Amino acid sequence: EEKLEPRLGERFEEPIEPYEQPLAPGRDAVLAMQAIDQWIRQDSTSGDDTVAMFLLKHPEHRHIVRRTQTVFALPYAEIQDNTISAEMQPIDLLRCKLSFFGASKFDPRSDRWLRITMYQGAPFPDELSQLDPDILFYPPL
Repeated sequence: EEKLEPRLGERFEEPIEPYEQPLAPGRDAVLAMQAIDQWIRQDSTSGDDTVAMFLLKHPEHRHIVRRTQTVFALPYAEIQDNTISAEMQPIDLLRCKLSFFGASKFDPRSDRWLRITMYQGAPFPDELSQLDPDILFYPPL
């Protein structure tokens, strides 16, 4: 299968639905909460039903329930932005993602691509044991 990279598109102006990726956790969480509220009012039998019982009736919410359970205790685990807003710039998400890989000094060339610096000032393997591990990402220059 060919590797597909995310692309921008206007959902209601272009036939892109088959290529959409689930990049709206906020929207999905709201829809799941609405479904849970409705399920509790109408379908819940005892009030102490399990998540599994809800998902048996509403499997379309499995992905967001799994995501919520995975990151529940991790406050920085999710991008906290409206990822489906027309004003959202994918390059901002790219900066965030690249920073996890050691990128710094982001030099945006447009709203579509940027230059980065990788591991500037990072120690060589033989220097690791001599350094304070708390300064390894941003070592003194």
